[in-house]
Amino acid sequence: MLGNRLSHLQDLYRIAGGRLGWFVMRAARGDITRVRETPAAANVRWNLDYERDFPKGERLYNAAKKSAWDPQTDIDWSQGIGPDEGLIADEHWVAHAMGLADLLGEEDRVELNRRSVGWVMSQLLHGEQGSLLLVSQLCDMRQDIDGKLFLASQAMDEARHIEVFKRYLAERNLLAPIDPNMKAVIDSMLTQSDWRKKAIGMLVIVEGYAMGVFTFMRRATTDPLLRRILELVGQDEGRHVGFGIEAMADAAQDCSARQWRGLQNYAFSLFRSIYHGQERGGFRSSSEQYWRFGESRMGLTRDAFEKAMLANEVARNFQHDLFHNTLVPSLEKLGLLDGPIAKQYQTLGIQKAEEAL
Repeated sequence: MLGNRLSHLQDLYRIAGGRLGWFVMRAARGDITRVRETPAAANVRWNLDYERDFPKGERLYNAAKKSAWDPQTDIDWSQGIGPDEGLIADEHWVAHAMGLADLLGEEDRVELNRRSVGWVMSQLLHGEQGSLLLVSQLCDMRQDIDGKLFLASQAMDEARHIEVFKRYLAERNLLAPIDPNMKAVIDSMLTQSDWRKKAIGMLVIVEGYAMGVFTFMRRATTDPLLRRILELVGQDEGRHVGFGIEAMADAAQDCSARQWRGLQNYAFSLFRSIYHGQERGGFRSSSEQYWRFGESRMGLTRDAFEKAMLANEVARNFQHDLFHNTLVPSLEKLGLLDGPIAKQYQTLGIQKAEEAL
């Protein structure tokens, strides 16, 4: 337990940068989710040459223009299922896998099922707003004009995602508060003065995480409307992650060995902060809704209940798909798992692809 707490403090130090005091103070007060003003850091850079300077960014910008969609006209909002039906199939639902769903009456079972999906979609909505704030900063900070244009198109993508998720949740009365750890991680990235750390954090790790969730939810949901929404949003997210990888691969050529080690450490701290282990990390507010229904029914302590949420096939498969199959390949492609840092990932049970064979 002490080792995990020390690791958490180390993560805070790495990801909070020069705003560590502000960040730790807010986290200690427990009011990080209520803070509406974050002391952000972004140096604005003009580009007055307007010459083609990042062809891969230009290609992705052109793809963004061709793939633009409108939530009001490209989605049939009448195809959603009724309010008395669940939104996720039992075989993909943690409450069913851990035995909680079997202890509930039909009304409570449907409510928990819908609120489980509402919590996930709410975190995606909050994350999209965080992405909007961060890519706006990155648009200021990038020097190349092609990169600025792509990031401007991404800001429009994020606006569409906010619109569509907000409407879906509002019409079903399922909006949930932002998870404290998610808010803290995004706030920490907003405070960074190095655009490369923002790019790794948002475009590679957070957007990559979101892509994994989109893939899972498309497979798991029983709602054709939600499936269509996630299909469209996922197309945009693929471009965002692609730009992040291309931009960071390009930036790596200008990094010293020391600078690259710093980026590796930063990426690991963010990864560990969102990795849902037995003792720490992850977005743990998801357990609140389950505990409300299971506290008097399962006969477990809160700690044992949370462990039961992780120690089932659905949770294990979800985490494996999300981190091993989605995030790790991107980190490997960039070389962020190379060298001594690989041993730190191994402490989480994360291995490079060739080592896992």
